[in-house]
Amino acid sequence: MNELISRQDMAVMAHRAAGLANLKLAGSSATSFADQSDIADYAAKAVQDMQAAGILNDKAGNKFVPSGLATRAEAAKAIYSILSKIE
Repeated sequence: MNELISRQDMAVMAHRAAGLANLKLAGSSATSFADQSDIADYAAKAVQDMQAAGILNDKAGNKFVPSGLATRAEAAKAIYSILSKIE
């Protein structure tokens, strides 16, 4: 409880929430991040789907920074983006 969360874990949770809402994450095709190989296997699909749907974006230098901490602003944007896609 009250622990910090990594960007890749935020992507996984947002992806699961979108799935529970039966949200189809259509979007443009995802592009590879410069640090794609740093994204954990368990989070790779979630990161790809969230990026393709425009819910999560890269940091500077086309890096996702998967182990970096998610900010409140990033989490709020992800939640807002998911909610705005629900019909």
